[in-house]
Amino acid sequence: MTKEISGGGDVRKPAPFVVLTTQRSGSNWLEERLDSHPDIEMKRSEIFRRSLDSEDSYQTYRAASRGRLIAAHVVPFDVKRRYLRALFASTDAEAVGFRLMYDQLRSNPSLLLLTPASRMRVIHLVRENVLGAHLSIATVKQTGVYLKRKPYDEPPLVVLPIEGLLDDLRSRKAAIDRHRRRFRSLPRLEITYEAYVEAPEEHDRRVLDFLGVDPAPMLQSRWVKPSSGSLADRVANADEVAAALSGTEFEWCLT
Repeated sequence: MTKEISGGGDVRKPAPFVVLTTQRSGSNWLEERLDSHPDIEMKRSEIFRRSLDSEDSYQTYRAASRGRLIAAHVVPFDVKRRYLRALFASTDAEAVGFRLMYDQLRSNPSLLLLTPASRMRVIHLVRENVLGAHLSIATVKQTGVYLKRKPYDEPPLVVLPIEGLLDDLRSRKAAIDRHRRRFRSLPRLEITYEAYVEAPEEHDRRVLDFLGVDPAPMLQSRWVKPSSGSLADRVANADEVAAALSGTEFEWCLT
């Protein structure tokens, strides 16, 4: 049951958690799986995205009154703390969470420490194949398709510009490593996208145990696993990409 977000009393239950990740790393898929559990409520979409004005979003909460808008500029830390407390108090679920992207955390560096006694649990969702994430973003930009509910008959061919490719992959890898080192005082569980899609039920059990909820219900998602074909099946200039990554730390991402 969901209640309106309003005040901000202390939170004892539910257990708050966040899925910390970056774009095109499988977070929509994981979000829907978690939300299918009867004792878990996922606040859908990225509630700290600046352009989001959904019912549960921080932007909607902040804009609900002139006083909050002013306070958000004067004492933003306090307003975000009250927002999170209200958000977590708005459900009868045993665990409630939301997605937080690396770039959103950069704009809200203390966000995960705002819950009472730092009770936040962190599920760090990592896509280790950073070339796969790069390709996924390129596919979105070139096809306009963000999510799939049924497999492609044939995966769309995209072109990956070679200029800046290595810099982007290194930046993605550095961001993952940087966020692995953050929030060591909080309970954390790291799961990789690659391992999860290969054995979802096994990793469902790990996640549900981490959140302290009943491990029995089978989690579900309507999103389909993307094509696992070769790079040549998805990239028009696959030979150029392979040549650019050959001999680098990302050569393994080609297979």
